[in-house]
Amino acid sequence: MKKNLLISLDILMVLCLVFIGGDSLSFSINNMTIRLVQFIFPLAFINLIFLRAYSFKKFSYFIPFGVGMFLSMIFGLNIKNSLSYFLWMCYNLFLIVFVVASYIKLVGKAKAEKIIRLSFLIVGGLIVIQTIMLWVFNYDLPFLVHQEHLGIYRPALWFYEPSYLATYLSFWLAYSIYKLLVDLDKKYIFDAIFMTLLMCMTTSSTAFLAVGLIYLCGIIFFLFQKKVAFKIRIGVIGGIVSLGIIAIVMMAIFTPHIFETFFMRIFNDGIFEAGGDRFNHYKESWEMFLNRPIFGVGPNNYNVFLGQPSTYQPTNITLEILSTTGIVGLIGFYFIPGVILYKLFSTKNSYAAIFALIIFLITLQANQNYLRLYLWLFIGISLADVWSNKTVSNIKTVYINGLFLTQPRTGIQRLCCEFVKRIKKFDNDKKYIILAPKTVKEDSIGGIEILKIGFLKGVLWEQIILPIYTIFRPKSILLNLGNQAPILNPSYVMIHDIIFFEKNYNKGSWALKNRILTILNIGRYERIITPSQFTKERILELMPIVDSTQIIVANPSALHMLDIKPQKFEHEFKNYYLSVSSILPNKNFELIVEAAKLDSSKNFVVIGKKEKIENHFSDIPSNVIFTGYITDENLAYLYLNCDGFISPSFYEGFGLTPLEAISLGCKKIFISDIKVYHEVYGECANYFDPNDPKSLLDSIKNGKILDVEQRSELLKKYDWDIFTKKVIVEVLN
Repeated sequence: MKKNLLISLDILMVLCLVFIGGDSLSFSINNMTIRLVQFIFPLAFINLIFLRAYSFKKFSYFIPFGVGMFLSMIFGLNIKNSLSYFLWMCYNLFLIVFVVASYIKLVGKAKAEKIIRLSFLIVGGLIVIQTIMLWVFNYDLPFLVHQEHLGIYRPALWFYEPSYLATYLSFWLAYSIYKLLVDLDKKYIFDAIFMTLLMCMTTSSTAFLAVGLIYLCGIIFFLFQKKVAFKIRIGVIGGIVSLGIIAIVMMAIFTPHIFETFFMRIFNDGIFEAGGDRFNHYKESWEMFLNRPIFGVGPNNYNVFLGQPSTYQPTNITLEILSTTGIVGLIGFYFIPGVILYKLFSTKNSYAAIFALIIFLITLQANQNYLRLYLWLFIGISLADVWSNKTVSNIKTVYINGLFLTQPRTGIQRLCCEFVKRIKKFDNDKKYIILAPKTVKEDSIGGIEILKIGFLKGVLWEQIILPIYTIFRPKSILLNLGNQAPILNPSYVMIHDIIFFEKNYNKGSWALKNRILTILNIGRYERIITPSQFTKERILELMPIVDSTQIIVANPSALHMLDIKPQKFEHEFKNYYLSVSSILPNKNFELIVEAAKLDSSKNFVVIGKKEKIENHFSDIPSNVIFTGYITDENLAYLYLNCDGFISPSFYEGFGLTPLEAISLGCKKIFISDIKVYHEVYGECANYFDPNDPKSLLDSIKNGKILDVEQRSELLKKYDWDIFTKKVIVEVLN
């Protein structure tokens, strides 16, 4: 199924890239144009969801523009008009930008580049066919668009007009020229020549200016290319300039009408005259901005302010944003490519993408409408580069998700406490602060301050208050050690297991919540900590978007048990085998019951609440004894005095309870024959088939005693100091 999903996803992405400018492949509802390609992107989104590969990492880059649009909508002239634009903006963000970026992250940059290249070549082939049909046979293919100006047919495929098509093509021409002249990748020779010809075929002044700018920049870059001998550089530049002159001369000879109308008019008439009525529109947009400079007239209200029909629109994207969303919207909009370009500048292999995006944004100034689908497509492509870049950490403050302080002290909560207690032992350079709900009573742990924020508690506190407090604080990260993180700022996380994705697991509300949060966050974590190699492998198998380099394995410990003074339990048990269990399917409590039925001479003491278990089992034998809730001191006593400890689990992320038993001197350990237990305990335990109670009884009968040396080596391996140091050094630095 996964293979089929990937194949269909590749096909869908090619279709999206090819038909992204499909203005004529559309229909209208209440003056709103809906393009057919806008139905393809959701299909790609669904595929990514099934593959657990959809991510909206770096969502914060888009928040300023979203807020600016929202405020402009509220203070604008017509909220209804603006709302439609705001909703389409959300569509472009979540179903174009993040779909494209997630796809590239999933398949890898190399394959994605091939898909993008194939798409541009398909578009190019269609342009050639349309041009031949128009110029030779005076016939346009169905569903395609062309313009006729002074007797000249101008192909535009399914774009509104040729300049829009040229703007779309400028991205790949710029990318190809950079790869060819700067990265010296000869395979882009064809792309550079072909895309240049296509740009010229559009007979658009925008295209000619863009081609000139791209080649000018490419020549300048190549001139300073020290990897190539100076004579060769001069020769290549001379060759390019000569070919350009030859191309212009041939255009003048063989297509004089096109040459005079669309090329020479820039020089003959001047740029203002050649621009037609554009500059009057520019003045109009500027005056509108001056009238309402802060929030503008509201998205999609340009025509409303001027009392014109809905088809009356501005002719420059920057002035459109400025006049409709004001200075607030303009800053928010250009913050998006600005921060992406800033992030990309730190990685040399992203320079081609930087150049392509800059050229595209410059060329885009000849067009209106910031909802252009290909604009958000190219932002998505560039964003994927940001996702893949490994930036140097400059963390000054680490905020720790302190929700664990409000929860019962079980394995995960104990891990959080033991980590916090040791932070100052290994890191005094960064500032650590625990953020917690106001219901927490403590003021500090291990010298680490507890800062109580917000008025909510539980999941609402974690998903609302915590990210709002941390998301915009510079040079800081949020460390979540409790398996989940806030959607708005997932940052760094420790995932203890992903059992809620495994087959036959409890489908209750807790599992559903964890599946949803994991799907939303998994591709957006900066780093992931896991307690075992097994859990790392399961994440990589079930979550294709995750890169193995993102995951650090840091094993927990049970040495905290040595600090607990055993205290005799109120009931005395003889010849008993201890187990810590629950009714969760993976804990496999049923095996204990079946084994007890087969051998009544042995007592099985279970740390767990009998009331919950009785609801699922009506025939529990008398030699299965439940302790209910007990203190750590009582648990230590029971570990120390049992004949052996049993863990019959089908599934664990690490499995800490056998390690707790070993740390307190339990000499016989009986555990399930599962992969993670072999990884953690090796030869230090007796294994049995978790599906067979007889296998457990045979293991008990023939089980070996853990010797002192094995115990010592195991406890040296799993130490809280080792865990804390690894998290600080390999994750937070």
